Amino acid sequence: TYQNFALLICHDGLLSVELSELINDYKNKIEIIECRNKTQSGLAASLNSLIEIALDKNEYKYILRI
Repeated sequence: TYQNFALLICHDGLLSVELSELINDYKNKIEIIECRNKTQSGLAASLNSLIEIALDKNEYKYILRI
């Protein structure tokens, strides 16, 4: 199992308690980087924010959107 990766998550609105707890549970197992939009911006703006974060860190060989 490949373990050298980070999961980048952009919050574009409110999260349910269950999803928030799930993210927090996984923070102990994998690297999770989160960003939050100040206002709902949509998919394209959220992806652009995540790409900026990934490029700024300059640690990643690949960026995958799922």
